[in-house]
Amino acid sequence: MKRKAYLRFCFALLIVLLLAMSVLLQSCNDPAQDPKDSESLSQSESGSEGAQTPPDATEDAQIVMNGEAKYSLVVYEHLSDDQISATSKFYSDLVSLTGAEFEYGDDYISWAETLDPDKPEILFGNTNRAESVDAMSEISYGEWLIRVDGNKVVVAAWDAQSLSAACSELYSFINGTISDGNVTIPVDYSKHGVGSEMLSTLPKYDTASDKSKMQMIDLADDNVMLYLDNTTADEYNDYLKQLESSEYKQYASREVNENLFGTYVGDKYTVTTQFVKTDKATRIIIEPNFATDAFEAKPYLKICEPAVTMVGLEVYGDGDALNQIGLFLIFTLEDGRLVVVDGGGYYAKNTTYAFNSIKNASPDPNNIVIAAWFLTHAHGDHTGGFNKIAESDYASKLKVENIIFNFTTDENYASIGDAGRANQTRNNAKIAWPKANIIKAHAGQVYRFADAEIEMLMAYDTILPHKLETHNTTSLVFRYKTGDQTIMVLGDSYTTTSKKITKMYGDYLKSDIVNISHHGYVGGTDDLYKKINAPTVLWTSGSNAYINNKSKTSAMALKLATDVYIAADEITTLVIPHKPVTD
Repeated sequence: MKRKAYLRFCFALLIVLLLAMSVLLQSCNDPAQDPKDSESLSQSESGSEGAQTPPDATEDAQIVMNGEAKYSLVVYEHLSDDQISATSKFYSDLVSLTGAEFEYGDDYISWAETLDPDKPEILFGNTNRAESVDAMSEISYGEWLIRVDGNKVVVAAWDAQSLSAACSELYSFINGTISDGNVTIPVDYSKHGVGSEMLSTLPKYDTASDKSKMQMIDLADDNVMLYLDNTTADEYNDYLKQLESSEYKQYASREVNENLFGTYVGDKYTVTTQFVKTDKATRIIIEPNFATDAFEAKPYLKICEPAVTMVGLEVYGDGDALNQIGLFLIFTLEDGRLVVVDGGGYYAKNTTYAFNSIKNASPDPNNIVIAAWFLTHAHGDHTGGFNKIAESDYASKLKVENIIFNFTTDENYASIGDAGRANQTRNNAKIAWPKANIIKAHAGQVYRFADAEIEMLMAYDTILPHKLETHNTTSLVFRYKTGDQTIMVLGDSYTTTSKKITKMYGDYLKSDIVNISHHGYVGGTDDLYKKINAPTVLWTSGSNAYINNKSKTSAMALKLATDVYIAADEITTLVIPHKPVTD
């Protein structure tokens, strides 16, 4: 039992004991009092002004009588933003239709309150009311149910799409039956439907104990995540058995520092599973099927040595000031294909510069094949080169096989006040390279291209439901491995991300080369760099930024390294394996 719930229970128990003692003392002090007098007093008080008499379990639900609201609207405390939008719309539409003033709030009961089971309520989602619990137990994910249960009207649904469908159904019924300012829902009214066919294919996660809180979270791009806290590895593994006994078959499974990851493929949908030990949390992510070629090692012919190229992006701005404008890394595979990371800023002169940088990294400039283009996050100084090339004639000169990113929802971007170029990048990826396989990156995935193995360590969905502090909190973190050398790509990972991956992976993060986080600005922590402990640092920003920050936020990375390369306005290529300079 959670501490908050335990304290509520103790307080309620104390109130009951005090009331019992009070009654007992009154009885002892006035033994002549007739029990009937007490009964009469209770009945008189229950009929006081403002009190509501709960409808009988066999009666219709009188929602509005003569223009006066008789029911309150109660939503689950942990509804997602999309679910809140659905219930808020229902509330505002109901007020506009009836003219009545409804109480509207969540189901939280403070330590100073007691739950009144007799209060007439319309319940939305997985509330703490017994009637909601019963209804939710009867429906699968992706389904919705509306029914009258005693003095409650229950609107049950696990996800935003289904809850929205249920709210629309209930409002339509009310709109079609309202009469003379009265709204009545018959006691036998019951409706059931499917709001999300995709989610309905998931088995219920009923292996968790009742202490586990569940949330359904929209991840954008047709991805939805089932999140449960206070879970265990055993409960997680039991759920995987349920997945395999349904339509889903295991495609990949791995364990990293006691964190568990899996991929399951069904007829139409793919499920990514995660159990993070330090969170005691399970994440189940479902999305439409996509091509899995990027995960599969395939035979290849070696034609060149593997290498990593850091593209300098320092340019002169107003007043002849040097500005750094983003991250741009290019990995050359042994089979001649490329893996590109980001691409620098969205400015006119970067179009040709970005294309030529890619062309020069390719062994065959007349046949440039990008096995995978990773976009760490949607900021313009990371997606700019990608978008400029996509919007130019250069796009046709590149064959792009996979585009890999994980952008969040418009609502999440609004909450941090910064959407970057997310939607522009999404659209350009589809238009410029329609044959490319677009993959939503999730922690635990491993991509394989020729000699390279690329391990995704962090995406923003493994931070949720923790609040995203900035846009940089959405940055991907992954490690590139070829032969015996590893290169940690931190993108613009922010403090929350740095702390999370340090705690989650620990010593497993040890790498040979590290791309400094957020260009050397705020983001990487001392503890993170100590765990990575890389002898070679790629300082992906301008010389001014290096001078101003080398003794500040990323000083620990420099302290541990013997070999530092500054992007500035140069092209730096390291052939792999790279032997760090020790002088």
